[in-house]
Amino acid sequence: MKSTNQSGYTLIEMIVILLVIAVLTSAFASYIMSSMNAYVFIKSRETGLSNCRTSIERMVRELRRIEAPATITIAATTECQFVDTDYNTVDYVQLGTDLLRNSDKLVTSLSSIEGLRFTYYDANLNQTGAPQNIRYIKVKLFLIRGTQGVSMEDGARLRNL
Repeated sequence: MKSTNQSGYTLIEMIVILLVIAVLTSAFASYIMSSMNAYVFIKSRETGLSNCRTSIERMVRELRRIEAPATITIAATTECQFVDTDYNTVDYVQLGTDLLRNSDKLVTSLSSIEGLRFTYYDANLNQTGAPQNIRYIKVKLFLIRGTQGVSMEDGARLRNL
């Protein structure tokens, strides 16, 4: 007499085990992917915010160095050109999605619409378009990094006025 007592797994048991392992792996991979997406999201926002902060600080610092309102040669909503206290001409303008200072790129990824905005005010904080009346300039930047939008604004009062 032969004994048919064999040890091992049936095909059905192997398939069930493989399915359980696949479900667990899928859940773990989903958790890792969501963590990676959150990291990329935060890093992109952080980079955009840092670039925006650096650019706007430089712009405001230089706007405070405007020699006099009469030295503002262009006072448009998307461009500001002036002569500073060292008699250098400085021009800030949005070209496409780039913010240019003279011909140097300060930052890329500006929103194509409303990426750079200047607002000019007189001594009574009423909006003005006449360069000789400008006493305060507000600057607003709006950057887009991937799906992230970063907006920042600051202002500069013209010196000695």
